[in-house]
Amino acid sequence: MDAIEMDRVVDRHSQAEVAGDITAILDTYADEVEHDLHPGTSTGPMYTKSDIEGFYTVLFCEVTINSIRNIRRWHGDTYLVDESVMSMTATGHPFGLDGRGRQAEVPVLRIFEFADGRISRESGWLDYHVLAAQLA
Repeated sequence: MDAIEMDRVVDRHSQAEVAGDITAILDTYADEVEHDLHPGTSTGPMYTKSDIEGFYTVLFCEVTINSIRNIRRWHGDTYLVDESVMSMTATGHPFGLDGRGRQAEVPVLRIFEFADGRISRESGWLDYHVLAAQLA
């Protein structure tokens, strides 16, 4: 994949996250996939689409993602590093924090690896301290 193709897949993935469309999110992942978000689940990395579906089902009960604004991207032969800011409404208790319907903007760093035109691995780091400060 070239940089343009990787960008398209990640843009489609991010758009699906903003839309809350779990089916479209799962469609961006390869059949063999690893998904690891920090903070994320207490179980660590997920290796099946069913586990990833469960993660997003819980996440979307806790937050509404309003937008994902890309800051910059770096591309390699089989990977893309994405630095973004996620705007959300915390409706539940995201990552153990009390949302109470408040807005938050959180830096997110994600590394995507690709196979066969889809995401084969996603590792992400959400700046928990920034989120906690906004929801304190």
